[in-house]
Amino acid sequence: KIRELRAENPDGSAFFCVGDALSGTPIAALVNGISVIEVLNAIPYDTFTLGNHEFDWGPDVLTESMKSFDFPVLCANITYSDSGQLLDGAIPYVILEKNGVKIGVLGLTTEATPSIIRANYAEAICVEDTTACAARYVPEIREKGADLVIIAGHLPLYEGENGAPYTGELYDIAMNVEGIDAIFGGHNDTLNAAELINGI
Repeated sequence: KIRELRAENPDGSAFFCVGDALSGTPIAALVNGISVIEVLNAIPYDTFTLGNHEFDWGPDVLTESMKSFDFPVLCANITYSDSGQLLDGAIPYVILEKNGVKIGVLGLTTEATPSIIRANYAEAICVEDTTACAARYVPEIREKGADLVIIAGHLPLYEGENGAPYTGELYDIAMNVEGIDAIFGGHNDTLNAAELINGI
């Protein structure tokens, strides 16, 4: 289906995978997600954002698997605890050009990641607040000439309570960070929202 959609506008289409793709099947578990990466490369996507399940085998295995991607792997807010550096093989953002339009794509991974992976894996990484990270990178992406700024995030969005429309990291970013044109979220599978949140 993705190939069909891309064929309708080959120079103007962009496809983003927002994570939790590499684990979940027995075959993928046997080869640390490489089988899934081969499928993603064949499609192909334009970017891949790390989700929490990409850390199921630990950051060392993940960084080795990332060498197999044929397109950029994004993750702006997770670093190694010991060095403070971004994960080997991951970059914070990329600027794509489609039909002369420069599209900045920032990758963010849910802050919940350390609490839902094995403790020894969680100790090896540091996860920055996603709103603070977005606020830091969005102006930089604009300064580098992006006409549009998109967040391709493994970020939850939940239905709100007591009059609040939504909650979750995606909502917090939309409400507190200027300069974003669109946000694609992941992580929770219970809600699909195609509407404006604070103009985004």
